[in-house]
Parts: sequence; structure tokens; C-alpha cells
Amino acid sequence: MLKKILVLGTWCLVLGMGIYLILPIPDFPPPPPGSLQSLEPADTESIYRKSYFTNMSRPEIMAMYDKSYSSPVQYRMDLPPESAYTVIRDQTRSSYLEEIIHPFRDSLYINVFVPIKPYSLFKQNYSPSNSFPADDQNYGHAPCWNCGLFNYQRIPTCLK
Repeated sequence: MLKKILVLGTWCLVLGMGIYLILPIPDFPPPPPGSLQSLEPADTESIYRKSYFTNMSRPEIMAMYDKSYSSPVQYRMDLPPESAYTVIRDQTRSSYLEEIIHPFRDSLYINVFVPIKPYSLFKQNYSPSNSFPADDQNYGHAPCWNCGLFNYQRIPTCLK
């Protein structure tokens, strides 16, 4: 009797795992609402790495990605920001790094960098003529060094 229960339990477990593994993997999540995509070379060298500029907070970002990248079985891991060098790309700066894991299938890393010093906002060789590409849809926006507000002009100027 006990042997039959163990065999039945094993088959149920195998069947459940098989169904879980056959389910489709979620598509790459859409960009956060109101965000702008970065066109920097390091952000576009792989189709699996995308970078966005947004004013959303950490709970808003994680709730959005939890909702858009959901699976029947998933959990989140909070990783140290120093791991971004090995997990995302070398020379990647990070304020926090989280991973949404679908066990035995795939995972999604969410790396967020919040600049707190002016030299973190732009490249060191910044000049207004060479920092932003010509198109008005996808170019790097950064907060004003004086007031911290985002503006959407080609040259960073204070909005206050």
C-alpha cells in the first residue's frame, strides 16, 4: 500500500514538473511606462540587455517587472550591487540588483543605478554637441546638476 502511494506521488510530481517546464517562457518585459531607452554601445550590444532611463522608484520598478514577467513558480533574490560586474557586464555601476527566478527555466536581472554625484551623470568628456544622438526619441537624459529635475532638451539646463 505504501509503495503504491509513493509511486503515485512520484508520478504526480513528474507530471506536475513536466507541465511546468512545457509552459511558455514569458516574453522580454516591455519598457517601464514613461521611460526612455538608452542607445549607448554597452546597452545595445546584446538583444538580452536593455537599459532605460526612468523616474520610477524601486518598489514601482519591481512591481512592474513582477507583473509583466510572471510565472506559476517564481521568486526574487536581492543580490549585492557588486555582483553587477559579473552578472550584467564588467564596468556596470549599480545601486541595487535583483533577480526574478523561474526555477529550472530562466531568470531576469534588474540592475538599477541611481547617480548621486555629478560626475556619475555624464561621461567625463561631456560636451553638449557630442553627448546626445540626433533623433529625439531615444537619447540619454540626465537630471540637472543644480536642481535634480529631468528635462527633455538636447542641452542640460536647469528648469528652476
